[in-house]
Amino acid sequence: MRNSALTCCVCIVALTLSACRGEEKKAADAGQPSTDGVSLTYAPGTPELNAIVTEAASDLNAVPLKLSGRLAWNEERTVHVFTPFAGRVMRILAQPGQRVKKRQALALVASPDFGQAQSDAKRAQADFGVADQSLKRVRELFGGGVLSQRELTAAEADFMRAEAELKRTSARITLYGNPGLGVSQEFSLSSPIDGVVVDRAISPGQELRPDAQTANLPPSFVVSNPDTLWFLLDLQESDIAFVSPGQTVALLPPAFPGERFQGTVQTVSDFIDPATRTLRVRGVIDNRGRRLKAGMFANAEVERKGPPKVQVSSKAVFLVGEKYYVFVDEGKGKFTRVEVRIGPEHAGRMAIESGLRVGQAVVTDGTLQLQQMLRNSSSKS
Repeated sequence: MRNSALTCCVCIVALTLSACRGEEKKAADAGQPSTDGVSLTYAPGTPELNAIVTEAASDLNAVPLKLSGRLAWNEERTVHVFTPFAGRVMRILAQPGQRVKKRQALALVASPDFGQAQSDAKRAQADFGVADQSLKRVRELFGGGVLSQRELTAAEADFMRAEAELKRTSARITLYGNPGLGVSQEFSLSSPIDGVVVDRAISPGQELRPDAQTANLPPSFVVSNPDTLWFLLDLQESDIAFVSPGQTVALLPPAFPGERFQGTVQTVSDFIDPATRTLRVRGVIDNRGRRLKAGMFANAEVERKGPPKVQVSSKAVFLVGEKYYVFVDEGKGKFTRVEVRIGPEHAGRMAIESGLRVGQAVVTDGTLQLQQMLRNSSSKS
């Protein structure tokens, strides 16, 4: 009887230990997904699902291309005025913000060099008068048979030389907006175009140099038509295909939050800056309201053109061997590893050339966990 009771106790203990081991095995299997070598499927409510984050693959061409740059004077309607003669500024005749006409004087400069040019023109005028009178007398004498053809030819040559010198010296002083043959040594620094004086870098009494431009000194005046401005944008090498001349650009200057200004691309540079690896995009923007200012920073948005192009977060893509993969969320706790062919990466986004469709959900956080689980299951099998 005693042996039977002992046997019964041993059986109870054995059953209890077996039940404990079963519970431990269930606990160990809890949270482990089922797998077929490519996909992982978690049971509903598995805590590990909370660590997995997904997002939908988006269309790269549906998102505007964002660029940065600045505004500048329209150089096709801007002139930088430098003095062609050395001299001293006597009087300022135009101030910044003032509208001026073509050939209107901006400053009066006392210049001995210009006085020399006036003197040369005056001398050429006198020489021309002498040559003209001499030619007339020679022609009369030649007609009377007093002088030879050789003497007539020499007189005509002297006349032509004097005439050419008069034209040259007169054209020189006329070129700089100072016609006339007087000798005053006063030179009018004038505007070559109609526009607005947007900058002035000289003052009365200042000495001016004719080589200021080559010496990298500022121009005496800047005259421009600010009704239009240029925008200069930096374009990444990977985005060359999205920007072309004639394309519309939306400019968003930080000075005007929430406002958009429309501009048009004129040129895309034909070379890449070796230091920044970017291209320069230049365009023109209407500024008749004069709200925009040269030198302003401006962000820009360009609408991409072309068929849908898939992109995902760069965190979703991982490398196994020499191939790239993502995990696609199939729903109901199922995640499938899919091979993809990648394109260029920009601003944390990776272009996907093949393997995904727009709208498919991909794992962005938890990919290493899923890949490890998939590798472990493959090694066991």
